[in-house]
Amino acid sequence: CAFIADSAMTTFRQPVIAMSAWLEQVRQARIDTLVLNVMECQPYLTCGHRLLIEYGPLVLTGLAILARAIGVTEVTIAVDQRRAKSYSHLFTPANELNIQLIALPHKYPIGADPILLEIITGREIPMGQHPIDVGAAVIDPETALAVARWVATGDNTLARVVTLDGPLARNPMNVMVPLGTPCAALYDMPGMELTHGGPMTGLPCKPNAVVSASTRTVLALARETHATPTACLRCGWCTDLCPTRLNVSKINDAFELADLELARQGGALACVHCGVCSYICPARLPLTHRVSTMKHVLSQNRQLCDLTPPMPAATEGTE
Repeated sequence: CAFIADSAMTTFRQPVIAMSAWLEQVRQARIDTLVLNVMECQPYLTCGHRLLIEYGPLVLTGLAILARAIGVTEVTIAVDQRRAKSYSHLFTPANELNIQLIALPHKYPIGADPILLEIITGREIPMGQHPIDVGAAVIDPETALAVARWVATGDNTLARVVTLDGPLARNPMNVMVPLGTPCAALYDMPGMELTHGGPMTGLPCKPNAVVSASTRTVLALARETHATPTACLRCGWCTDLCPTRLNVSKINDAFELADLELARQGGALACVHCGVCSYICPARLPLTHRVSTMKHVLSQNRQLCDLTPPMPAATEGTE
């Protein structure tokens, strides 16, 4: 465990934190379950899938190393059942390492940590808490691969696999990209507006956006002309289709009224940032942004006026 902590590497998923800090958190929490999340339910996203195909045994080795370092016995890999046959070469090494492979239906957003853990372990993460609070931890294939390489060779991973795809992409592919590479340099299309992250949760790339440890995809999507948002129609679709059963309409009211207690009552702290509410809203309200803002304010114990109101345009995706 100390050897891995000395690597100075980070995790390769949001939120990006130092591996030493991640190890300390999970060891102190005394978790008993470790899950490798390869559920890529958003369109175009296939980087984790390619890693399992091309580096699968090494990814499993890294997963087993992490499991031993933090002292867990229940180790699971969750994959998309549509791609399960592609992983037949992993059955034997997984059995030897006492790792269970589970194929789950392709249903968005089943890959969100709270939903995935409830399916696999039957444990529901309390509102505003994290997987380690229910005795579990979730990592990604890139992190497991980086750990295996560090233990085997002592080399830090300074690149990651990124999916380049989208309707305007001339040559869709998964490519190993050095960290810090400008996103605009990934496409031979000067001036193209790119999206950092999946089509449901990604954000428009800033001009200075670069590939970070958590960058899974940079998409060339046709830019839509968004209709001007109108007043809420009270149709209830956002609440009906929310995978975590939030009262999205109430949280939207809370945002407009700057009422934190109302947002708490609506369940803002349980948001998984899937983007379904914004996608389905007939009034074209930026519901995902509003719910995420209220969640952030509540989790930081801040006042709503402390935050800047414009829509975010970060350099990192929020998948």
